[in-house]
Amino acid sequence: MEQKKPLTASELGGIWGKYQNDSLSLAVLSYFNQKAEDPEIKEVISDGLQLTKKHFDSVKTFFHEEKRPLPIGITKEDVDITKGRLYTDNYMLQYCLQLGRLGMHAATIALSMTTREDLYNYFSKVFHDYNQLHHKALVVTKAKGVLLEPPTIPAPKEIDFCKKTKFLNRLVG
Repeated sequence: MEQKKPLTASELGGIWGKYQNDSLSLAVLSYFNQKAEDPEIKEVISDGLQLTKKHFDSVKTFFHEEKRPLPIGITKEDVDITKGRLYTDNYMLQYCLQLGRLGMHAATIALSMTTREDLYNYFSKVFHDYNQLHHKALVVTKAKGVLLEPPTIPAPKEIDFCKKTKFLNRLVG
């Protein structure tokens, strides 16, 4: 059996960051899963919670295989999911939408700095999972009418070039 290369610094940083993010997401999504009332939103939260559990188990396996200690992340002792409701369902949905965005972003960065095949495949799958979560949250957010869309830019009728450069004098001096 071929022995795996040791983790590079960037690979270790990628799985360390993933561990920390997953430990936080597990706490937040577990709380949301207990408190959400809207069935469509609860389904998005539940999907996010399941994929986070799956990712967390996988990233712990990398630490164990590398004989590295597990980082200290957010634990069940840090969050009391039995306390009262603090957030609306729409806030929880927006959180899941952002989790998808940030998850894709973090996975892409880790993926671009990974050379080991097993980690490359892992972060590729993580990206795909977050892409699916983001899409599901986006669809529900649109359906609920709570999507905050960026502004549009009107299309010009023709191309125009700047003819005076006096405005640059104010910037440059």
